[in-house]
Order: sequence, then C-alpha cells, then structure tokens
Amino acid sequence: MGEKRHTPQEIVTKLRQVEVLVGQGQSRIDAIRQVQITEQTYYRWCKHYEGMGKGQLKKLKRLRSSSNNGEDTTTPSENTVLWATARQLRRPSSQ
Repeated sequence: MGEKRHTPQEIVTKLRQVEVLVGQGQSRIDAIRQVQITEQTYYRWCKHYEGMGKGQLKKLKRLRSSSNNGEDTTTPSENTVLWATARQLRRPSSQ
C-alpha cells in the first residue's frame, strides 16, 4: 500500500490544528502526534506552508495551473504578491 499524500488544504488544516492544541496548553510533540503526522513532516510542512491561509493556497494553485496552461487569470500585481508570499514562506526565518 502506498503512502498517503496530503493536499495543501489538508496540510494547512493540520498545521492549524497543531497551533490550536498548543494554544490549549498541550505540548507541541503531543499535538503533532494527535493530528497523526511525524515531527519531521510537521517541520517540513511549516517550512513551506505555515502562515498561508486556505484562500492564499487556492490563489497560488490557480496561478500555478494557469501558468501551466498559458492562461492568465490573475492581475500582474496579484501574481507578484502571491509569488513573493510563496518565496517568503519558503525562506528559513532568521531568528
């Protein structure tokens, strides 16, 4: 049996669930286990998706699919904002 691939929407939902559980006083490791993902997966997802809402994911997905089809369904300024947001979210934080 193959491994399960989570959709970006599922990933954002699970990341949000972990945030909520931690906010309720649960340790981060226990919260990660409760949403049934590994610690390594959690941190990898955080690197790519944390801070991104479902609305932004839909726009980014639409932008990627339109660029593959040669269509342009977004305004130039919207394209710039989405790509800048995606790049910024992928960059490791310098804390």
